Amino acid sequence: MSQSFSPWQFEADPVQAAINAMLDAVVTQVIAGVKLEDICLADNFYTPSKDKYAYWYLFEQVKALAELSLEFGTPFITGKDSSSGSAEFSGRVINVPPSVCLTAMGKIRDVGRLILPEWQAAGNLIYAVGPQTQSLDGSILSAALGITGSRLSNILDLNSRGYLLELGRLCRSGLVKSAVPINRGGIILRLFEGAEASGFGFGAELCSELFPESFGAALVEVRERDGVKMEKEHSDLEPR
Repeated sequence: MSQSFSPWQFEADPVQAAINAMLDAVVTQVIAGVKLEDICLADNFYTPSKDKYAYWYLFEQVKALAELSLEFGTPFITGKDSSSGSAEFSGRVINVPPSVCLTAMGKIRDVGRLILPEWQAAGNLIYAVGPQTQSLDGSILSAALGITGSRLSNILDLNSRGYLLELGRLCRSGLVKSAVPINRGGIILRLFEGAEASGFGFGAELCSELFPESFGAALVEVRERDGVKMEKEHSDLEPR
């Protein structure tokens, strides 16, 4: 089971944030080795009842998620919504951003074949694969700096079933030793978590790419001798 919810994204762009959350939840299943046809979804919407635009956002979120569900072949089997996202304090109305938490569930014949997030061996290579944004809008870093922004990157042209199928083929090819989604916190947080969990260090030839939050992308670990093979055979994933 995987879950995706980033409140900073919904502050910036509620509809694109919903798309990103679904893509993130599904990608987390795919990079673990679950086939796309073995994934189902659940949603939990949270709407501010006193925001006059809230139900427009809700309509657009539901529409976008339904379209992606049909494209990916990943059905929603349950869900709920709450319209209790508004409260009044001392005469002031506080509204939460129109939000949705996405949960994905998958099945696999042999749990021993699941790809785990922990780095496996010293000397292996770490690649970022999949769609990448250059924007900091909606990220933890931008929120900490007080610049949440108002528009998330639209990467719909890459959010296709074909991308997910190719990502699945890579992760079931035997080349990938560990994999983790790039979501809240961006690449820099995934690298920190990888080092902390494994005890290994890392060297990165990146700078500006470390902080944007590329929902739908992933970090994959491959043996050094397999790096060139992965780059050639899975070039559509733009390994970098």
